[in-house]
Order: sequence, then structure tokens, then C-alpha cells
Amino acid sequence: MRRRTVALAAAAPMLLLLAGCQSGPADIADGQYRAYATSGTTDPQASLVVNGDQLVVTTATGDETVTIGDPGDSYTLCPPDGSGRPRLLRGVMTIGDVVLQQPAIFGDCETTAPSRLTIVDLASFDASLGPFSFGEWVEFCDTRDPSCS
Repeated sequence: MRRRTVALAAAAPMLLLLAGCQSGPADIADGQYRAYATSGTTDPQASLVVNGDQLVVTTATGDETVTIGDPGDSYTLCPPDGSGRPRLLRGVMTIGDVVLQQPAIFGDCETTAPSRLTIVDLASFDASLGPFSFGEWVEFCDTRDPSCS
């Protein structure tokens, strides 16, 4: 019995380390979000509201309501190796100066603050870009998170 206790005690730090590693993005959480970071050159001044499978994006040109669709193919969404399947969005979206030809959205990678949602352009995927291989993307932070300033 003592040997088992010692083995469990020795394994506990490794189990905590593994539990703390995020293998992929979290689910897309309902809430209000504002533009936080972008692959573009200008701050898009955009916001979005998620309510179930409905997404309302507000930009300088107005509101656009989009249904969050089925998961797409698997990609590395949480570098260095956290893969996941972003949920597809219909139609072309323009947020600031970022044009998303084939938009898809995924939840927070849970490794940084504030909590985020990211819309990527699947058509901009290029493996040569590195671990996060999308050339066009807009990241939004959850306005309930005090770090989203």
C-alpha cells in the first residue's frame, strides 16, 4: 500500500501539468465580445454577440446575423499542437480591413487572458505561416472578462 501511495504522490505533479494543458479550443460561449486583435492593419471597432447558434457581428457598416454551422476540418487552433474543428460560418465577412472568404469560429484556447473567440478565414490557410496557419483572422475578447479593456 505504501508503494502505491508513493507512486501516486510522484505522479501527481505530472497529472496536474497534463490537466493544465489545453489540447484544443473551448466551446463557443454565449456572450458579448469586442474586437481585440486582428491580422489586418486597422482596428476594426467591431463587436459580436453569441446566443446559442446565432452570431450577430456589428461593424461600421451595420449588423450581420449569421448561424454558427457544423464543425469543419481539423486544424491547429491552439499552438503549438492543440487541434480542433472550427465551426463554419456562411458567406463572406468583412471586419475592418480583414476579408474572410470562408469564415469559421472557435472558442478560447484557455492559455491567455482575456477569454477570446477567433474568426479565421479557412481560405487563407497556409502551412508555411507556422503553428497558427491562417493569414486572415479577427480575435474578439469577452467583455465580461476584466482583462478585455
